[in-house]
Amino acid sequence: MENNPYQTPVSDIQHKEAYMKLQYDLKFKDYFLYNMWHQLQSIPTQLFNISLVFFVTYAQFIERGVLVGSIVFLIAYILLWFFLQILNLAFLISTKNKSILTVHEVEIQEDSFVESTKYNKSFHYWPGIVKISTFPGVVAVYISAHGAHIIPNRAFVSPDHKSEFVKAINDKTTGA
Repeated sequence: MENNPYQTPVSDIQHKEAYMKLQYDLKFKDYFLYNMWHQLQSIPTQLFNISLVFFVTYAQFIERGVLVGSIVFLIAYILLWFFLQILNLAFLISTKNKSILTVHEVEIQEDSFVESTKYNKSFHYWPGIVKISTFPGVVAVYISAHGAHIIPNRAFVSPDHKSEFVKAINDKTTGA
């Protein structure tokens, strides 16, 4: 059997010491908050939503002026956003989430970010971490443009602990 040059041998992985380790139970509320904030920060999604609302409310700008048109636009945008969150909620409820909504353990190691549950164990070397984002209620460690490990604020003992965690990952991903 050939050795895979891209795979770290299990014996090497198991003996790494964690620089920082967190354990937490990911709840549905955390999962929903992440999805909501992720959509809100998505530039393509927001451009689409703004364009759609502008298209729908354009007549108000023409017929009633900029002030009334702007108010109608803002109300329509907020209503669309709430409607999309209701759809998001329905989608998240309807999907099977047992491997997401469970106890997670994350570790910052010298060469990787490790996430594990009773269903999986994932190793992400630092060059593979896309970014880390903080949202109200959660921290997201992005491993792709649309995939992230979600860490609720309650996993941290204090706001300073959360800041230290975020800084440690930023330092590892930027090579500082």
